[in-house]
Amino acid sequence: LHFHFDHRTTHAEPALLLSDDFSGHWTAEGPAYAASIRVVLQKVPPDATSVCQSADVAWNHPFK
Repeated sequence: LHFHFDHRTTHAEPALLLSDDFSGHWTAEGPAYAASIRVVLQKVPPDATSVCQSADVAWNHPFK
């Protein structure tokens, strides 16, 4: 979250971050910090990666 959102000069407008269900993305600290900087976290539904994360499917699929 720091890497992607610390450059924001204002937190007046919320930002949306879509993420898969990987447990490392959903630690206790992550959602709390996201809320403090007005980032809305949403999980991509299981088996919907190909629709929501096309780059992941195109570039990373051969390695999975």
